[in-house]
Amino acid sequence: GEYVIADQQNHRVQICKDTTDPCVTLIGTGVAGSGDNQLNTPYYVAVGPAGEIYITDAVNLRVLKCTGRDSTTCSSVATFPNTFYPFYLLLDKGTPGSFYVTGGNLVKKCPGDGGACVDFAGDGQDANNLGGPRGLAFSEDGAHVY
Repeated sequence: GEYVIADQQNHRVQICKDTTDPCVTLIGTGVAGSGDNQLNTPYYVAVGPAGEIYITDAVNLRVLKCTGRDSTTCSSVATFPNTFYPFYLLLDKGTPGSFYVTGGNLVKKCPGDGGACVDFAGDGQDANNLGGPRGLAFSEDGAHVY
């Protein structure tokens, strides 16, 4: 099989097939940037059921979705204000294409089609409420997000 790596410090996402073949860059140039084919601190990747790859591009305040295996298939499916750096992402089991993403002191639910994300947990202000969430998971039956 293949595996996907968010290569934070090299500002790229790599696809690797096995340990003997070299990895191939999906997106990123090795230098931080915000233009086409550029990333700035890709923090997390998730692979959807159809093989699409979601990337949290933290410093560029966005989530990208790549439907193929080269950068021309990547597009932004969510953007955020400058107080919300997207880190971890969990694909929604109940709604294909939508996802949950952590950043700041919040968890947001996003439709995945470029529409507006909504606050799901936390208030974004009070770290005692939710202080820098870093991981998300579904319950075994898929009914609850933790």
